[in-house]
Amino acid sequence: MTVIVTVVDVINYLEQQRKALNWRLGTVKNYKSAILDITSDWASFSDDPLMKEYLKQLSSSNVRSFDNPLYDISPTIDHIRKLGPNSRMSKYDLTAKLCWLIAICGFLRPSDIERIDDSKTSVTREYIKFIIVGPKEKRNGTPIEKVSIIHAHSDKKLCLVKTYKAYKQRIAVTSCVKPHHLLDGNSISYLIRSLKDHSTNIGAQRISKYINKLMSLIPLPPNAKVPKAKALRSTRATSSGATYDDVITQGFWASRGIFDTFYQLSRRTREI
Repeated sequence: MTVIVTVVDVINYLEQQRKALNWRLGTVKNYKSAILDITSDWASFSDDPLMKEYLKQLSSSNVRSFDNPLYDISPTIDHIRKLGPNSRMSKYDLTAKLCWLIAICGFLRPSDIERIDDSKTSVTREYIKFIIVGPKEKRNGTPIEKVSIIHAHSDKKLCLVKTYKAYKQRIAVTSCVKPHHLLDGNSISYLIRSLKDHSTNIGAQRISKYINKLMSLIPLPPNAKVPKAKALRSTRATSSGATYDDVITQGFWASRGIFDTFYQLSRRTREI
């Protein structure tokens, strides 16, 4: 028996799923395209006035606000300072501190931190250089290696270089070379380890929990969500006077448009 699907059926399905699963506009369009790809009359469905009107109304209701609050990270900074020297704090706190500093200073996602190849890390008194193998970003559809260079901080308790060295001495002592979980045929030396077994790496989800533990100390304005570390630090950099070119280079964004649309939390400039 042949089942006849009309454009109304497609619209009803998309709207039902959008409300039930809280789909964004882009997700609705992707599913619309996937459904129409398997229909015999793709062109007429796409050009149908009902489909065009549905997508138009959906687009007009998806208003993206850039009136975002300012976030005060001083409670997190104070907490890190109160933890004391890296050599004395718990291994949990040391791991959380390292992950948070890498995310904040390097504009890196938890998945980026997971994919740091520590065999390629370079450390001096002035800076540390991480190589992220196979990050989310690609160039011409090809996986890449992303470079993140972070300079030492004058405050020893906030210095990523010193925190990294302490972590290597206390936790990442043994080798942890394992296959890359996305790139077949590639192995990397994982940096962030399990507290139960220091020879075993942990994934992005666990790294995210470490970061969010410190992010949760930031007081939130009404109805505000905990910001992503990458977005928070890059926004603070621009508001503190860093150029867009420097921020885009550090964050490895493909363009200013990507940063401006998805990562810049505030449009406020420095007071002058």
